Amino acid sequence: MGFLYNTLFIKGNNMKIIYVIISILVVLIFFSQCHQPVPTEIKNLPPKIPVNIFPPDDTTDIQVSITFAWQTEDANVNDTLFYDFYLEIDNPNPKLKVPNLAVDSLFINALKYDTTYYWKVVAKDLAGDSSSSPVWKFKTRHEFNAPPYIPKNPDPENNETSIPINNVILQWTGGDPDGFSMVNYDVQFGEYLDSLKIISVNIPDSSLQLSLLKYDKKYFWQIISKDHYGSITEGPVWSFETLKPHKFFDGNFDSDNTNQNPSSIEWYVMESGADIFVSDERSWNNQGKSACFIDSTLEGSCFLFSRLEKKTVGMIEFYIMATSQNDYFGIRLYSESSDSIHLGPQISIREGKIQYFDKSRIWQTASSADVNSWYFIQLVFDCDKQYYNLFINNKIVAEKVTWTGTSVPNIELLYFLTFQNRICNRTYIDEVKYFSAP
Repeated sequence: MGFLYNTLFIKGNNMKIIYVIISILVVLIFFSQCHQPVPTEIKNLPPKIPVNIFPPDDTTDIQVSITFAWQTEDANVNDTLFYDFYLEIDNPNPKLKVPNLAVDSLFINALKYDTTYYWKVVAKDLAGDSSSSPVWKFKTRHEFNAPPYIPKNPDPENNETSIPINNVILQWTGGDPDGFSMVNYDVQFGEYLDSLKIISVNIPDSSLQLSLLKYDKKYFWQIISKDHYGSITEGPVWSFETLKPHKFFDGNFDSDNTNQNPSSIEWYVMESGADIFVSDERSWNNQGKSACFIDSTLEGSCFLFSRLEKKTVGMIEFYIMATSQNDYFGIRLYSESSDSIHLGPQISIREGKIQYFDKSRIWQTASSADVNSWYFIQLVFDCDKQYYNLFINNKIVAEKVTWTGTSVPNIELLYFLTFQNRICNRTYIDEVKYFSAP
């Protein structure tokens, strides 16, 4: 009897334990299911308000066959958009023209000329939500466009002479017979009739100020009128001639003695471990003499200078040749005294290049300089405007170049020089001239 009781007691306890374990598992399963996140329903959002791409709002001169374009997007990534397109003449509340477009553009052919249109777009998604753009408007172009008038009334007058080289303003009469047309102008300009180049495009006004020109030169110019409909009218080619200057200085070495310093009547010479002499070995036209500079050590230096008549506007010209890619040689123009405050235009030959020094104190390359080749340099200056133009072999290579000196009311001193810390194996100059108005 005792044995049976003990057995039943043990079995009963085991059953309780099993029951407890099963109960705990049931509770854990229940709570785990209770804390499982419930998926939320995806909320539908309306499309964003459409944005105008073309034609822009409140524009004119629109073609009569165009592709309308707009842009929008939907916050619901997988949503599909459709568009209702509204368009009407002279009605700020346009009527529906094309419903349920599947793309965000629409080509329409043959709108009416000279007509104001109003349009808008309504973007719709599959859930029925929609967003409307504002109402936009545009005006189509006129049907008949006349070309611009032929340019006339040139100033300077055609074939006019003695024009100053500075402050030249080209002026003309242009315009268009259509009051709705806007006209711009291209200006062609040059020294030769058959090689005019465009120097300015799409000028809205009928005038253009030129930079410094050269003395005693014939210039050609032409105006091309263009309206915004694409019609073009070319004007006649006009010409004018600049002032014939007075030659205030002529540094021709042909009459000087060979192997000696240039004439003391025109030139002042300073030599320190270097040499300046007149040579009959080289000249720009192989018919005369030139001045030769030799400075073959870093310790040497030399300069050849002349005092010029003071001028506010003028032109310096000369020929120059270097015989080595390593040559350094400089040209400087001063006002009143040879110091940095009065330093005007500077040009140099530096390692096979012709360069100029600007106000930013940086050497700018104007041209290459092949050895044993003559280069014709022309420098036109305007001290009132504080700039100069540089021409090499009759081509402009730098325009409106500023200088470093802060006090240059005129040009008075001309220097050709070598440098103490640079080498100049052998450089030649020839036919130095100085021109200005009488």
